[in-house]
Amino acid sequence: MAQNIKRWALIAALALGLIACACALAFILLCGLTPSVMVYNQSQWPLSHIRVELPAKTLHFENLAPGEEARAFYDANQPKGSYRIKLHRNNLPLATDCGYITSGEWGKRVHIVVNDTRVSCREQLHY
Repeated sequence: MAQNIKRWALIAALALGLIACACALAFILLCGLTPSVMVYNQSQWPLSHIRVELPAKTLHFENLAPGEEARAFYDANQPKGSYRIKLHRNNLPLATDCGYITSGEWGKRVHIVVNDTRVSCREQLHY
């Protein structure tokens, strides 16, 4: 009887361990494959009201101090289009298009860098 209880306790512990490992692996894969936009403020001014408009979604970033960065994830199933960036720097509005987006770009990373003179973008695919 005591041996049966120990056996079932061991089986239950193994099952819970496997479930925890599967959940952790799913989380890591999801974060690694879900596309994202990263905004870096390399200017001397704070950035406010940053919007990155995708064809089917708008990402909002608020109040990035100089030297700060922020990331947002988005759905990979987007219609074709571009990333439209709108922000306020030193109380002046700035807007630009950068990069190109299509459906199914799993693992894509878009890095938007705002410095004192311009806004630039860099795209990377991580598969």
